Amino acid sequence: MHLPVVLCRLGLLAGMIGLSPAVFADAGHSHDAPPAAVAGPALPRFAVASDAFELVGVLDGHQLQLWLDHAADNRPVEGARLALEIGDRPVAVTATGPGTFAGTLDAPLADGTTPVTATVRAGSADDLLAAEFDIAELHDDHDHGAPGSRLRRAAVWGAAAAGAALLVLAAIRAVRRRANGRAAA
Repeated sequence: MHLPVVLCRLGLLAGMIGLSPAVFADAGHSHDAPPAAVAGPALPRFAVASDAFELVGVLDGHQLQLWLDHAADNRPVEGARLALEIGDRPVAVTATGPGTFAGTLDAPLADGTTPVTATVRAGSADDLLAAEFDIAELHDDHDHGAPGSRLRRAAVWGAAAAGAALLVLAAIRAVRRRANGRAAA
């Protein structure tokens, strides 16, 4: 087999391998349906647990949702009273169902961390829980692409360029060989 033909086939093979999506599959690659996309940033939240209780709070603007469960079996705590303080301000919360509470903040929380203190009274159990909200300032200066997407794009273009260069080189050699064959005849 002639060298230009071999080079041409190698160039095509390199181009096909370089452009194959399987080459760029990472360790978490799956053919399953992709997970649902998050529409926006996650809402600020806190979670705290003691031997008796687990409390989770989610802040959506000024609205606060709270879930209070028994730590042992994750059952909602029925008939509990909850006193809440965020930063240095008390926040009035009302029970909305078994183990669920709602409240409204009078002002938005500042960026950074804000301490949360909750006093839980349920039956004969009393507990003091401490956590903090971490309110992160939103920045638009980060790359929204998938991790490693620039590297993958560069690798694809590099493989395509290498394949194209090999094809051009093989074509040039084939043309020269034909020209030398005609000149000799």
